[in-house]
Amino acid sequence: MSAKKAMKPMVVDVAAEGKLLEAVKQARRDTAAIGSLLDALGNRDGGVRPESLVGGWALRWVPTAAALDAIGTGLHSMPGTSFEDLFLSIGTEKSRKVEANEVLRVWGPFPSVRNVLSGSYAFDPSKGRLRITFSEMVDGLGNRLAAKDGSTERAVDLAVRYVGPQVMIAAVGNEALVFEKVQSVREELIRLRVLKPKADGDE
Repeated sequence: MSAKKAMKPMVVDVAAEGKLLEAVKQARRDTAAIGSLLDALGNRDGGVRPESLVGGWALRWVPTAAALDAIGTGLHSMPGTSFEDLFLSIGTEKSRKVEANEVLRVWGPFPSVRNVLSGSYAFDPSKGRLRITFSEMVDGLGNRLAAKDGSTERAVDLAVRYVGPQVMIAAVGNEALVFEKVQSVREELIRLRVLKPKADGDE
């Protein structure tokens, strides 16, 4: 019997997912409560199916700047700039395409900036390991970007601890990131005014 056939489906908990999303969206976040919910969901029996990763995911919780740097460009630390949102789009197991749309706010009377990181991914369901390889980073003007350390291609290793209909929990080292499933990344980018409604796009 193959490993894929032998794998038990992950036990999902929609109620706990809702509580976690509510907790991470609070203006005053209770880190202890968030930690308990992360532990409860992250210790579910069963494995993550590759198909459950597919779709658009909005980053709702990142514990440290270092964890944010691991998944984004790291340019939020530039003077006059702050992080606003990040959306991760994961393609099918066949396409293996991945894209991250990072939205940064620029202080003053300036529009927000959208950086697009694109590349491919590989997922090992037996270990829950997701490796994202970003091969290109482009800003809203079409200029190729380098990360804070000067690199233009890099790999991001994530440990996928839980995936349900609303939530994905993926860890960078010991730090857990919380993503919320979104119907359309394109519509989210339009809402944030970093993409025009009539612009071409995949979503």
